[in-house]
Amino acid sequence: MSSTPAVTPAALREAIAGALHVVKAYELAAACEYLGLEPQKPDEDPFHSKRIYVRSRLQKKTLSELVDIARRVISEYGDDDLQALVGALGPV
Repeated sequence: MSSTPAVTPAALREAIAGALHVVKAYELAAACEYLGLEPQKPDEDPFHSKRIYVRSRLQKKTLSELVDIARRVISEYGDDDLQALVGALGPV
């Protein structure tokens, strides 16, 4: 009996960070706010690592919140891998 592996919050965080990698570092804070994340804190720096910046800002989000953010990312930027991951969740 095979089952589809569960989509984890960690997998969603990584996929969202990957999808936002196309955003320029100097635009990433505004893009994250637009997507519903909190404003950038003084110790956060998207110029150091965009992926780490995004993943850390997503760290405390629930699975449901991550799915909502992922859908906004897909709508705004598109990303086949993220779309496939969200699609694997079925209706949420």
